[in-house]
Amino acid sequence: MLNLLACFSLNIYNSILFGELRPWLESNNSLETFRQKLNPSFRCEKGTPEEFEKALGEALNGHPLLMDDDDELIIEIEENKIKVTSKKDTIFEPLIDIDIPPYYNDKTEYYYYLIKNEGTRLIYNINKAIEFCEPANLAKSAINDTLDRIKFLLAETGKQIKQLGYDEELPFDSETTDVIKILGKECKYILKVFQTTLIRLILEIQELFPAQLASNPLTEEEIYLKLIGIPSPSMIVAKKITRLNEFLVKRFIEKIEYSTEKAIQRIDETKKHFLLYKDVASTLSDMAERKEGLSTHIQVLENLIFIREFTDMKVNPSYEELLSNILAEENFNFFTTSIFEKIEAHSAPNKRLEVIAREEEKLSFLKTGYIIDNSVFKSSIPRKIFNWIEIQKAYIKENLHIDFSKLKGVDLPKIQTSLTVAEIGYLLRILEEEKILQPKNKTDLSRVFSAILSSKKKDDITFDGLHKEFKAPKNKAVSFWEDKFFNLKQKAYKDKEKYLD
Repeated sequence: MLNLLACFSLNIYNSILFGELRPWLESNNSLETFRQKLNPSFRCEKGTPEEFEKALGEALNGHPLLMDDDDELIIEIEENKIKVTSKKDTIFEPLIDIDIPPYYNDKTEYYYYLIKNEGTRLIYNINKAIEFCEPANLAKSAINDTLDRIKFLLAETGKQIKQLGYDEELPFDSETTDVIKILGKECKYILKVFQTTLIRLILEIQELFPAQLASNPLTEEEIYLKLIGIPSPSMIVAKKITRLNEFLVKRFIEKIEYSTEKAIQRIDETKKHFLLYKDVASTLSDMAERKEGLSTHIQVLENLIFIREFTDMKVNPSYEELLSNILAEENFNFFTTSIFEKIEAHSAPNKRLEVIAREEEKLSFLKTGYIIDNSVFKSSIPRKIFNWIEIQKAYIKENLHIDFSKLKGVDLPKIQTSLTVAEIGYLLRILEEEKILQPKNKTDLSRVFSAILSSKKKDDITFDGLHKEFKAPKNKAVSFWEDKFFNLKQKAYKDKEKYLD
């Protein structure tokens, strides 16, 4: 057995409010002292927790007891169950950013990074430790104990702000000295940073560990009313929710047992975030980043559902693999070909439409509880297939007068060619892309030419084989036609010169 020490200590935060790090103490008034403690590792908001912890020890020189974690969770686990945490699983930065006004001197800069980065270190330690918590009630106890202590600190911060007169509603007396006014401004800023960070931690813990919560999660408005005792700001602060949601999606893919219901729930949570923040006042770049990020998360989850439900794959691909163009193209080609064969097996249009309806029903998971504009969605594998099915349905509905059985029965003579199927497919692609051939549907080209042409190696070309080469040309076929057209061009120039002579 091995003891894993997971530090959920709030010593530093307690000291800022009640102990030796209180910003209004005389011992914490020297700007030069704070300037000496600032360094790149301490300032970095995206470094590793280990790097920040080292910088933290240097920055808290003179306060050694604050680095002794007396509040800790001891978890006993067998050594063979220890999992190595990869860098992609690690929390290196805040998962929710709530806008904080910029610091303005060495003291406020020191407290800004101390408070914000210590919050990230705390979330990192909780997330790392909870992975090993068995039984589940140990994790629940640890999470709720930490959450309760953060809520207590937040409530006390509000009281401290009012008691010391640093709230906007209670400015200093007009006759106080300039030194006191400067101190008041600094402490007001530091306590506001502290207050905002504690709100962020409550929101992050609620989002990261919903199954462990002992009570319903608090909304931002409820946090202000119940814990701070004031109404929430009139304008909800814009949160950059993208990083948090990406972390939750990756954790779902890599560490949570898969089920379609859980995946759909995760999609709905992503859609909820999009709807909640789409109208929040923010910069255009923030809005674009949020839309891009959340739509990518939906694409990944839709691909995950498709891979687990429609293929033989029994384990989840990685987040990066689920965004792979190769994976998308292979599955799109395979399934559209398979569906096309099912459609072609019937001659009557109504039977073909029945096949299409059944295939559409299989993809009904694309319509989840939250409705958002279609422009948000990216082309996941199932969405591409669904759109392809819609094209087939439209084609059949537009040609209900056609007797497909008669088309099948037409006995056309085969035209012999010296081309491979790949070379024919790429030639048709060139002619279609350059709009020389203009079919209503791209599949018509493969359907017609597979019926009337033979290839260099095959007397009978199948629709599936030709259409596959049409959609995904081989490099050899591309090179063949580049050389062929170059030679034909050179021959044409020579013929023209002979004619002019």
